[in-house]
Amino acid sequence: MPLLPPTLHSIAVRPRTWWTLLVIWWVTLWFLSGTAHPPSLPGFLDWDKLKHAVYFMLGGSFWALALRLQKPHLRTLIIALTGAALMTVVGFFDEWHQMFTPGRSGNDPGDWIADTIGGVLGPWVGLGCQRLLRLRPIK
Repeated sequence: MPLLPPTLHSIAVRPRTWWTLLVIWWVTLWFLSGTAHPPSLPGFLDWDKLKHAVYFMLGGSFWALALRLQKPHLRTLIIALTGAALMTVVGFFDEWHQMFTPGRSGNDPGDWIADTIGGVLGPWVGLGCQRLLRLRPIK
């Protein structure tokens, strides 16, 4: 028996739901990267890096859920590796994009590392949620 209410479960088992959330995630990232904001505290272990990691973990989770529900035969490791690779590349281009935004520095290796860490964890979190919530592909 699913853990989610029936209406929410019927939405959550659709791959389109997770692909849409991934697109919204990416558009939001692009918007945030193009917005100037005050500089954060220096150093790797500050809140800024945690925000990067959590945001990219969310993106990796959306990727994994969309792919698992659309192509249930794919191996878990393939989903996790492609999600981590995608989030790493997106993180790189996010830093590159920030170079052209007034008030932003971009090319921060600490940000990119935090993005990558979140991107590596994200698919595993998404797949764990898929199992926990008993989200099975629609046949």
